[in-house]
Amino acid sequence: MYCPVWRPRPLSITDVSGLPGDAYADDVNARFREETFRLHTEYIPLCDLLKICDIAETGGVAGLLIVDGEIMVDGEVELRKRAKIRSGQVVSGDGFEIHVITAP
Repeated sequence: MYCPVWRPRPLSITDVSGLPGDAYADDVNARFREETFRLHTEYIPLCDLLKICDIAETGGVAGLLIVDGEIMVDGEVELRKRAKIRSGQVVSGDGFEIHVITAP
């Protein structure tokens, strides 16, 4: 069964051929998604954060990403779906990084 999840397109040999110098690095960096999430409460559950930031389309898909070990919090693999993500933490995975900050 196919689970629709936002993922960067894998590089193929045609992606790198014919690109001058740093154009290859620019192409790879264009697929990396970095964003800031403004937290209005004390914490947000990890699975909810992934849904809100459009990393996963549903809570089920978010849960699968987490239990498969594809999500890291502050550089360490996080396996708890409902882990409390607080201000100052960084959630990352394949092709994305989310910085959590306190909302003004």
